[in-house]
Amino acid sequence: MGLGRMSDKHYTEGAYASLHEDWHVGDSEGKARLVEAILAKNALEPKSICDLGCGAGEVLRQLHAMVPGAEKLVGYDISPQALALASTRQSEHIEFREGSLPGEHFDLALALDVVEHVGDYIAFLTGIRDAADHCVINVPLELYAWAVIRLSPLLTARRVDAHLHYFSRETFFESLRETGHIVDDWQYHRLAPPSNPGLFRRGGVVARSVLFAHNPDFAVRLLGGWSLLVLTHPEKAEDSPL
Repeated sequence: MGLGRMSDKHYTEGAYASLHEDWHVGDSEGKARLVEAILAKNALEPKSICDLGCGAGEVLRQLHAMVPGAEKLVGYDISPQALALASTRQSEHIEFREGSLPGEHFDLALALDVVEHVGDYIAFLTGIRDAADHCVINVPLELYAWAVIRLSPLLTARRVDAHLHYFSRETFFESLRETGHIVDDWQYHRLAPPSNPGLFRRGGVVARSVLFAHNPDFAVRLLGGWSLLVLTHPEKAEDSPL
């Protein structure tokens, strides 16, 4: 079943949940560890964290155990199906609310594999910028040469995963700049590959890995298969050129 016409209704009325029943819980520990690592690398210890598009809430549950001093963790989502799953992870320090952007300020805002789903992603990036002292944002890098030639990866991302926008590292950095984000740190990454990929896909994984070891930027632009994790802070007067 495809998602058909894209709108918030696909998240609020269950179409997305019908395709992704566990709301990608299996990726949550890996994502939390990526967030923990980039925070530690930059000596950040946020006491309050919001997760925008929190899904089942497992990332916040994992982060509460990983990030020292995290006392207030709030997840936001527009999907009642996601919030029903998240409610089982609620605790004294973790809560979940319906919505897409918070009405209060946090030390850290997360948007992990969310931007590509949002119709007006420029407004969303502006909103998340104002929501926190720092942001950690993750996007899949789906705008690469082989995907444009084959087309099927882009169409699958749209029809199955409801991705409305496709980014390269360069186009996403431009979007961050245009919405007032200053990039503090970034990295390419990919989560674990499927356990039993087909022969063609195994060959693609090997080719990506070999090329990436020699020239990461070229590998990502040519063959894809990678995501981008970015740490930002809001642009301030001192960040602007004279």
